[in-house]
Amino acid sequence: MRMADDAFRTSTRQCPLCGEHFVITSRRKKYCDYYDEAGFECQTAQDDHGEAQDFAAMMRVDAQCIRCDEPAGWKGQGRPRRYCSNRCKQADYRSRRAWTAQAA
Repeated sequence: MRMADDAFRTSTRQCPLCGEHFVITSRRKKYCDYYDEAGFECQTAQDDHGEAQDFAAMMRVDAQCIRCDEPAGWKGQGRPRRYCSNRCKQADYRSRRAWTAQAA
C-alpha cells in the first residue's frame, strides 16, 4: 500500500480545461492548481466552470412546474422535479395525448 501511495504522489494528469500536465496531489484533483500551476486561461476556465456549477445548482433549487409555474420542489439529490404534483403531471399527460390525437 505504501508503494502505491508514493507512485500516486509522483504521477501526473492532463488538465481537461487547458491541456497542460499537472502533479496529482490528491485522488480528487481534476484541474491544475489554481494558484501554483494554472495559467491565466486555465484560471478563467476554472472560474467559468465554477460559475456554471453554481448556476445549475440554483436552477435546481428554483425549478418550477412546467404546467402551472408553481415551485416544483427539489429534495437535494438527483434531477429537479418537472411537476409540482401528480395532478399537474397527469393533466400535462392528458393534454399532450389529446394534442397528439388531434394532430393524427
